Amino acid sequence: MIPLIIALIVTGAAAAVFAVIAIITILRNSRLEREKKKALLDVEAAIADKEHLKEENANLAEALEKTRLLYNKMLAENAGLKASQKDLEEINDDLIKGQAAMRAQLAEQRRTVPIKRVRKTDTQATEP
Repeated sequence: MIPLIIALIVTGAAAAVFAVIAIITILRNSRLEREKKKALLDVEAAIADKEHLKEENANLAEALEKTRLLYNKMLAENAGLKASQKDLEEINDDLIKGQAAMRAQLAEQRRTVPIKRVRKTDTQATEP
């Protein structure tokens, strides 16, 4: 009978060891499942961020293209304005030369016209 009791104790101890191993395995497995779910959520979040970044990149590329077109338009307008400025400067130079010639001509005409001088008489000086 003692061997039966010893066999029951050994069987109970073995069952307890197997139960502890099973509990540890289940807990470990549930922890791994939680980590796996967390990792999947992280991957999904990363994919969503990647898609968002792709959309943002597309928007930025479109904005860059618009900016590039505006820049080229501004460069062309600037070149046109510079050409207009050069034309206006040439016209201004011609006008300044024309004014200088007209002033010289006017000065020449003034020299040839006699200056009229009026004498003051005594009656003009004594009037009240």
